[in-house]
Amino acid sequence: YHLLVAHLLKAGALAKCSREHLPVDHLLRILLKPFSFFSIYINQLAGRTLYCPNGLAARVWAFKDVTKVMNDLADKYTYDDDFVKLKNEGVENYPIENDYRELNRIITKYVKDSIDQLHDLNEVKDFYLNLVEDLKVSDLDENGLRRFNRTNLIRVLSHLIMNGTGIHEHVGHIADYQIFPNLTGSKIVEGMLREPTQSYALNASLTASTGIKQPMLLDDWIFLLEKNIPNENIRNQAVANYKEFKRSLVEMSQNIEERSSQR
Repeated sequence: YHLLVAHLLKAGALAKCSREHLPVDHLLRILLKPFSFFSIYINQLAGRTLYCPNGLAARVWAFKDVTKVMNDLADKYTYDDDFVKLKNEGVENYPIENDYRELNRIITKYVKDSIDQLHDLNEVKDFYLNLVEDLKVSDLDENGLRRFNRTNLIRVLSHLIMNGTGIHEHVGHIADYQIFPNLTGSKIVEGMLREPTQSYALNASLTASTGIKQPMLLDDWIFLLEKNIPNENIRNQAVANYKEFKRSLVEMSQNIEERSSQR
């Protein structure tokens, strides 16, 4: 589900639609580039190595046909951008809920500031309508996300950026399970209390190759704005918005590091 939704459907749709329906020099495409960087390459690589027939996923997990599982999940998938409901169940100082909301606030503000820079919102209408089509937003969606307007544009783009960062880092990751190989396994093998050594080694390889932070939001992406936005006033405002966005991210990161050091 993590691979299908976080990578193929959501990150893939953002990268695909921004390239197919926005000119290469369009301001919104430039502003979105850091959040879709490497997405297409990573998804293609996953298709060749992870969920292909006899690929790594088939060897690690207890599925005979991973491609069929992915197709079945995709057929049943419907878009949902509500916050992940995280409950503190017997764990003290569980910070993800507040951190998640704070990250979403920072990202949403940056998206709003970026959308406000667009001269004509209708320039991105075709991009948005194709985006919600690829995301499988239901025609019966009670929030009316298929309707093109500023509010919906901000909401969907903010969620997709969150999907590639906050959700990607916290949901569906298996690194914690790999720390204790006797805790759980990805296969149930008759007569064995823990997974086979080969399965554990393959899982460890999968974790090492996919457990990286991507995209790296704290990297410096100002060069994209300075290089690709010709209008000086628009470029200066975009740079100022990005610097404020990064300042907020760094402040949040430092607060998290300080709390973590005391836990």
